[in-house]
Amino acid sequence: MRKGFFIFLTVTIALVASVYVFIPNQLQISQTVTIHTPESVIDKFLVRERGWDKWWPDQKNIAYTPPHNFYWYSGTSFRFSKSTLSTVDLEITRGNFEIPASLDFVVDSTGNIQAGWHATVFTGFNPLIRFRRYQQAKTVHEHVGNILRHVKAFLENDKNIYGIKIRYDKVKDSLVLQTKIVLKTYPTTGEIYALIGELRKAIALNKVKANDFPMLNITQLEDRSYQVMVGIPISKRIPVKGNLAIKEMVLGNILVTEVRGGNQTVENGLKQMENFMSDHRHTSPAIPFASLVTDRMAEPDTSTWVTRIYYPIY
Repeated sequence: MRKGFFIFLTVTIALVASVYVFIPNQLQISQTVTIHTPESVIDKFLVRERGWDKWWPDQKNIAYTPPHNFYWYSGTSFRFSKSTLSTVDLEITRGNFEIPASLDFVVDSTGNIQAGWHATVFTGFNPLIRFRRYQQAKTVHEHVGNILRHVKAFLENDKNIYGIKIRYDKVKDSLVLQTKIVLKTYPTTGEIYALIGELRKAIALNKVKANDFPMLNITQLEDRSYQVMVGIPISKRIPVKGNLAIKEMVLGNILVTEVRGGNQTVENGLKQMENFMSDHRHTSPAIPFASLVTDRMAEPDTSTWVTRIYYPIY
């Protein structure tokens, strides 16, 4: 019996000693991820607390408790403390174990964002508490990694940021037959297609090919009137007269998106493309235009209209 006691005591001492040997007094939780997104997007969705509501992995577990919300993930809570232009301070709680942490952002040499999540865990001297905190810190480390991977995927998807999918392309048609008119009120569908009809008549008369759908740009002028410009890409140059003209497009870079809906949907798409351009520091050498994929005269249901929006960029 005494021998058994000594064996038990030896094993206990060995276990306690291993806790002190293999679990340091301080544990570092550190996770870093590269996010391919502009710095302005980081400011909107990560530095500002309200942005977290949009991307948090578990949308059902956000507790709205002013002045700061609690964000729960698999039994661990994350709470804002304060933020600066490049750092967010957080308080992470799991059970009765609290961990001060920080999330910082650095723009690397390629223009991408290095997002780093850091925390220091003090494990203490009590071996049982030391081991428990080690287990909790390990769990939090895994949760932080999952959250960072989730926010990376969210922020690298343009549709999450701008509500539309935007892609880069090249201008394919160099010649556009166009005409324009100034109206006192916003143009009706009939007025727009009357102009398109003039272009189609000239294209048929000169026996050339229309390379794409009709193009439309509506600009409100200083006197609150509307300049309506329509165009159709054509396969070769034709003689023009009157209000018709040939526009030579620069075969450069262009942003493209596609939306479904009426005029307001198209306007919102244009605004979001401008936000995208600002975030990515693009400038435009020419006006944007909408490509009317759906024949709006034949389809009265505006919710079904498909429109491609093009924005030339440098």
